[in-house]
Amino acid sequence: ASQGQSLQLNADMAGHFRTDARMNGMRVEVLVDTGATLIALDETTARRMGIVPGPADWTSAVQTANGKAYAARAKIQSVEIGPIRVRDVDALVLKDGSLTTTLLGMSFLNALDRFSVEGGRLTLVQ
Repeated sequence: ASQGQSLQLNADMAGHFRTDARMNGMRVEVLVDTGATLIALDETTARRMGIVPGPADWTSAVQTANGKAYAARAKIQSVEIGPIRVRDVDALVLKDGSLTTTLLGMSFLNALDRFSVEGGRLTLVQ
């Protein structure tokens, strides 16, 4: 992994941090969510990057905005935001319709040297 890289994101009008990431080389719009343990993406997005959970993989019970759902654990080979790249990031695949956007959770953020939120700005440092 490249070291000494940093990136700043500004909050949107709702106070959320949204950005484009590249997951397995594919552009995905993400919402940075420090309340999410893992990256969470829907089946269609996962399939587009080559992740196709089998019927027996849907074993993780998760709480979504729409109630309880089942998810499949997955591993994303490469997640990039600007100059920052993290490899082999744990993720959850949820059924289509359970997420409005891909969530960039703590499995990505914890792989960084540090991250901080100050005054409507998120700083990521690798």
